[in-house]
Amino acid sequence: MSHSILLAENDVGCRNRLSGLFERHGFRTYATSCGAEAIEVVQKVPIDVGVLEMFLPDFSALEILGMMRRLRATVPTVIVVESDSKEIRMKAMTAGAYTVIRKSFTDLVIEQTIRDIMRKFFQ
Repeated sequence: MSHSILLAENDVGCRNRLSGLFERHGFRTYATSCGAEAIEVVQKVPIDVGVLEMFLPDFSALEILGMMRRLRATVPTVIVVESDSKEIRMKAMTAGAYTVIRKSFTDLVIEQTIRDIMRKFFQ
């Protein structure tokens, strides 16, 4: 059984890159460009992992994470930010995010983060 990842990213290049990366690793990937689409996916599909851009056009990742938690039990979620700050990191962790990574991450960083989540929550 493959696991599912919700990817909410409004930058089409980044969204396509990450979708391809996750799919190459065997994940069912539900890629969205805004929070409303992300919530719609969560309402219809059991999501195992979330990768959410912090500031989407309609919702913040923290708002989406809160909605996800109300609709489903805990979903380990990675918050992706343009610029990292102590305040954003603290808010994300308080909201229940697994971790926060800067958008300048390499494929290796996101792969390792997802592997860590899979090992911690699904083995």
